[in-house]
Amino acid sequence: MLVLAGLICGFVFGWGLLISGMTQPAKVLAFLDVLGAWDPSLLVVMASALAVGSAGYAFARPRTPMFATRNLWP
Repeated sequence: MLVLAGLICGFVFGWGLLISGMTQPAKVLAFLDVLGAWDPSLLVVMASALAVGSAGYAFARPRTPMFATRNLWP
């Protein structure tokens, strides 16, 4: 069950990268070119991922895990 959960999470992550266009090397290079034609779209994608991850972490913290016997978080 843990492998299936990891597979689903990886699929959702990869799908999000495809939808946002971050699989195109030109987009990533445009983000890294701060002094040139800077493209902040990668920053928006990272901030969105941080917001979703933080909300998920806050939601899941007090609960027991679905596929394990106990939480192993510090």
